[in-house]
Amino acid sequence: MTDISDPKLKAVRAEIEALLKKHDVAGVCVLHNAPNSSESFAFLEPSYSQITGVAPHFRFRAKADDYAGDLERMARDVNATANMTSSIALGLGIAGLHYLELATAVDKITGAKHSGPTFQPDAPKGAG
Repeated sequence: MTDISDPKLKAVRAEIEALLKKHDVAGVCVLHNAPNSSESFAFLEPSYSQITGVAPHFRFRAKADDYAGDLERMARDVNATANMTSSIALGLGIAGLHYLELATAVDKITGAKHSGPTFQPDAPKGAG
């Protein structure tokens, strides 16, 4: 794989991540810039999330010590995290199927041929 980091996509990613953090919401995003740059990322760490990192390099961190004994708040956050991951997975699955149909149709119409990924994924947080 070739690292073709696109400064425009990196800037847009930073803005989107800042908005997600500002509004305390999770999200997954795929960006594209012509002719062939793409960037995908996830932010799964709003205040209620028990997830740190992203798959496959993530940790689930629900500990009573983190909640000073407030087990009701911990249970709410654990449930919200489960709902977050389920909602994102279902949304991505449905969207993925629709976009796969669209991509297949566009490839058929245009006769396009693709050569596979031309990007270098970001290293997990904390990787040096």
